[in-house]
Order: sequence, then C-alpha cells, then structure tokens
Amino acid sequence: MKTFRLWLVENHARNTVSDIIEDAQGLEQVQNTLSKAGILHSTKNINNHKVIVIPDSSLIVYDFDNGYGTVDEIGDFIYSNYADNLKQNHDFNKEFWEQPPTLYHATKEENTNQIQSYGIKAMCKSRGIGNRSVGCAVFTSMNQDDLLSGQYGNIIFAINTKAMKKDGITPTVELEPSIQEYHELSTLVHQLGIDYPLEAPNDLFLDTVIVHGDIPAKYLSIYK
Repeated sequence: MKTFRLWLVENHARNTVSDIIEDAQGLEQVQNTLSKAGILHSTKNINNHKVIVIPDSSLIVYDFDNGYGTVDEIGDFIYSNYADNLKQNHDFNKEFWEQPPTLYHATKEENTNQIQSYGIKAMCKSRGIGNRSVGCAVFTSMNQDDLLSGQYGNIIFAINTKAMKKDGITPTVELEPSIQEYHELSTLVHQLGIDYPLEAPNDLFLDTVIVHGDIPAKYLSIYK
C-alpha cells in the first residue's frame, strides 16, 4: 500500500487536502479523490513521471515508485532532489552546434595584438564558487550587450562559430552550472503549468557560454 504524507501542514487548506487523500493508494486514487471532492487540480506526465498539481493549496503530489507518494509545497518541491527526476537534461553542446550563434569575448586592449595573432587561449585559472570546477575554458557570451560595460575589458571580439563548424572545429560548450540549473527549472515550471517566480542567479549573465578549447585567430574579428 502506498501512503501519502504532507511535509508542510501549517496551512488549513493543505491540511484539508492531506486529510482527503491520506488513505489513497497511488496517484490514480489521489486524482479520483480530488475530483470527487471538487478540488481543482491538474495531472502532468513529465519525464515518465505523473505529477498532480493542486494550485489553490500550492501543493504537488508526486510518486516516484519508491513505495510511497509525497505531498509537498510547490516552492520546496521545485528545489528538492525529487524535482531532479523531472528536469529535462538538455544537451546544450549538441543544440548549440546545430545552428551556432555568434559568440563574443571581451578582453583588455593590451591583449588585442596577441589575440589577433594567436587566437584566444583557454585559461586554466581559479574562478568564482559557482564555476570553480569548469576547468580550462574561454568565457564568451551570445549577447554582445552583456560585455559593453567594460567589466572584462573594452575590446570585444566576435567569434564566427559557423565558420568554425564548417572547418570541423567544434569544442565542447556549456552554460555556467547555475545558469543551466536555472534554465532546467524554468522549463520544469512551464511544464507544470504553474506561476512560480524563479530567481535568476545573481551577478551572472544568462547568455554566458563556456568554450572548452582554444579559438583560432582566423575566426575572430573586432566587434568593438
């Protein structure tokens, strides 16, 4: 028998829902019980898992075939380990190189001649907490406006990734880890059909692309 337990019970509406579904065996009975009680809900099938969203009480009921189901507050669920089972693991590298956009890289003026001669070299240096495990890479952006502040230098190079792909040069690319997580959660929130405000990572640009490899000079031009 699968039982359901409520994690947050301080809200009266949540207590009521918990009482109604506590004897249900599995999500199908939960769904039927909610329907008979006239409680607004929707059922989603995401990444091969069934999830019941109860918007009026801000609850999600989910079952991951572990012998029991769980009722959780939507906000806690979004950031829980259970949500990892629902998130779509997009292959950003594959999607990027299917139709590669122009990338931009900012640097200090004194580096210009070196870069124009030898290209942009992947740097192996310590970085912030969020990307300390990135390794040797070139940090770029898909949005040139992110670099106009001069924070990373007043010279901006455009990187012709289409020409790189044509020549068979396709180094692995990725988003910053916290940005990747943000995009995955945004997709999940959309799939659940809920209105939940996600906070974008502070002090990070959403369009940053990390390139794991050197960028030869022939693919570079000065944008600004």
